Order: sequence, then structure tokens, then C-alpha cells
Amino acid sequence: MILAQTVGYLRSFNAAVEGSRTAEELYDRMLRLYPRRANPGARWGGAKVAKPTPA
Repeated sequence: MILAQTVGYLRSFNAAVEGSRTAEELYDRMLRLYPRRANPGARWGGAKVAKPTPA
């Protein structure tokens, strides 16, 4: 069950990456999809890696 939930989260994350322009937008999308998911710091870190700020 936990593995299936994790797979679902990762699929949602990948879809949100494709539909987001910035790390902030990606973070907000995932927060709306998973408002009770623990560790918002990890969510923010993943968003920054997936959508880095252009130099």
C-alpha cells in the first residue's frame, strides 16, 4: 500500500513538473494535490531541483 501511494505521488509530481513553469508553481500544485503530506521542506527541495531558477 505505501509503495503504491509513493508511486502515485511520483507520477503526480512528474505530471506537475510538465505543467509548471517555476519551482513555486510546482510546489503549489503539489501542495494542492497532497495538502496533508509530511515534510514540506522536501517538497520544496524537489521543486527547486526540478525547476531551477535560470541564471
